[in-house]
Amino acid sequence: MIEMWCSYVIDKEFSNPVGWELQNMLIVSRLIVVSARKRKESRGVHHRTDYPKTDNIHWKKHIVIKKPTS
Repeated sequence: MIEMWCSYVIDKEFSNPVGWELQNMLIVSRLIVVSARKRKESRGVHHRTDYPKTDNIHWKKHIVIKKPTS
């Protein structure tokens, strides 16, 4: 769903702060979803039924997401 909304606004150039805020909110929400999917554990309010336990050994760290180079 987030990708659908991103396809409407990410490549646009807005001339007002409302448009920039919308782009920023969509970018951040997409990053949150990507990070959550990479994490193979449950932590805080991020609960996964397929990984119900917290795994500090493998996941007590930051997740780095980089923009693909073209």
